[in-house]
Amino acid sequence: MLKRISSVFISSACVLTLISCGGFNTSTSSVVNDIASRDWTPSDLSPDERDYCSEVINYTSQTVTIQGVANFLYREIDLTPGQEGLGDVSSTPRPIKHAQYEVLNGADEIVQCGETDESGEFSFQVPRLNRAHTLRVYSRSNNNFNKASVFIAPETNELYSLDYNFVATENSSNIEITAEAKNTVLGGAFFILDNIHTTYDRLQPLIVNSFGSVRLNDIPKADIYWAAGFNPSIYVGASSGLSYFSRTANKIFILGGENGDINFADTDHFDPSIITHEYFHFLESNISGTDSPGGAHNGNQLIDPRLAWSEGAAQFFQGVINEQSSVIDTRGNIDGNTGILLSFGLESGTNDLTTFSGEGDFREFAVARFLWDIYDTETSQSAPENAFDTISDNFENFWQAFANTTSTGFNTAGASFRTHGLLLTSMFANGDIPANETTFNSTWRNLLNNEGMTYPQIDQNQSFRGMYGMQIEFSLIGQTDEYTLEGPFFPPATTISQSNVFRNVNFHTLTLNQTRDISLTVGTNDSATGGSLEFFIFDSNYVNFSQFIQQGTSTSTITLPPGDYLVAVMVRTDYTVLADDPAPAFIYSFPGYRKGILF
Repeated sequence: MLKRISSVFISSACVLTLISCGGFNTSTSSVVNDIASRDWTPSDLSPDERDYCSEVINYTSQTVTIQGVANFLYREIDLTPGQEGLGDVSSTPRPIKHAQYEVLNGADEIVQCGETDESGEFSFQVPRLNRAHTLRVYSRSNNNFNKASVFIAPETNELYSLDYNFVATENSSNIEITAEAKNTVLGGAFFILDNIHTTYDRLQPLIVNSFGSVRLNDIPKADIYWAAGFNPSIYVGASSGLSYFSRTANKIFILGGENGDINFADTDHFDPSIITHEYFHFLESNISGTDSPGGAHNGNQLIDPRLAWSEGAAQFFQGVINEQSSVIDTRGNIDGNTGILLSFGLESGTNDLTTFSGEGDFREFAVARFLWDIYDTETSQSAPENAFDTISDNFENFWQAFANTTSTGFNTAGASFRTHGLLLTSMFANGDIPANETTFNSTWRNLLNNEGMTYPQIDQNQSFRGMYGMQIEFSLIGQTDEYTLEGPFFPPATTISQSNVFRNVNFHTLTLNQTRDISLTVGTNDSATGGSLEFFIFDSNYVNFSQFIQQGTSTSTITLPPGDYLVAVMVRTDYTVLADDPAPAFIYSFPGYRKGILF
């Protein structure tokens, strides 16, 4: 079950301390004990990060030169049938690329600093003194190759470090220091850092021709928190292990285990799919735009279309960066009990499949597969969609819509209710989708139909907003406007245990250019199920069902100022509510509700 929480609005947290002045404490059990007494929330200010020192210090006195390489070990994912999960430690370490280091004397004074190179190598000079020194390679980069810091806890903002002790008496070369993947699992911190480095590496050639979009050097530094054996869901009061991005704190939290356990519990520090997925949400919040309400999503559920878009785009993004047409989440490792919690295909997966046209707007993997199809070149595979998957190499067009700062797209003023429909509208405006209806029908329409996504037509608003997604209406121009709200396409089930947005809610958006008196009429009433239709009006910043600004039934006249509004028409009926579902029955009809957590 996919249990990532991507864009969370949270109010409670705990933290831990592992190092002092950059050193690493190897006691996992003491870490967990320390966590239990912490009290930190995303709204709290974290201490300032240690100053970033990378300029070489020159000496005129006699010096010694220390040369070597910094590496990290990690566990490899094994997909061999019967052996699936996190396997043994890799036989070959990876270099710690472009990471900042410091050299400190016995008084903890910085006597040299710099950055490792692409091969993880370092070379520095310090005064030739018969004194003890410590080289510390930190879990952070802030350069053109990577901008990320992997911290232990937001309460302290202390970094991990890979240390080497030496006495400055003579030159030393061929030094090799390696962060381990067992015991302290220090390699986990550097694996996470390396995953962001990989993102930079693979984004650069993909977005080079994306006009008017955010570039790599415009991406802010990401603050990432992880500790071996620590479950950061304690920060959000969740009952199961989570990796997530907190929009409130603008921080990424990666799952390190549970109660000191890394061998049996779910961990994500060696899962590239999860790390890159959460980093996408950081990018979404910092260089693009998101309207996702956050919340639980299991990859096989009809959810709020804004959430479906955000999660589906993140699943697609991690596939591009990690060069894999799947999403893989492991638990435990071979030293305990391991397995695959999730393995969903982006090319030919069978999860989250649609039954009815329009349903894809509400399914995250329908979004992910559609995006993968307009990016990939795998037209020879036998999956059904590949028979007409003739579109490829559209990542820079995706990025231009996602991070465009000049015209249409997710990062422009006034963008609201962001779903896959806005991506299509933006790509059409940018000339990436053919305006010719025949050409569109023979390419794009096939892929959209295959995933059950809506696009009634390219209308005069140049809008692809679907009838059961979030459709942009014409700007209303009369002093009093009448608008008929159609209800959901299907009647709701009489017994439900989780939300079914497609069947229970229909979305409409209104764009008003000035204050209007609006007369809204609910169009249909499904009396066969004993249900009634109600509508709720939200402004463009709404998060959950409790934030509506107007409510009505039948016909209502209301006054609204200029802006974009979402109108949700919801079936309200007498449901049979399962015993473990304590909320009022009608809440299940609305996409803002997720069992356990409200965002």
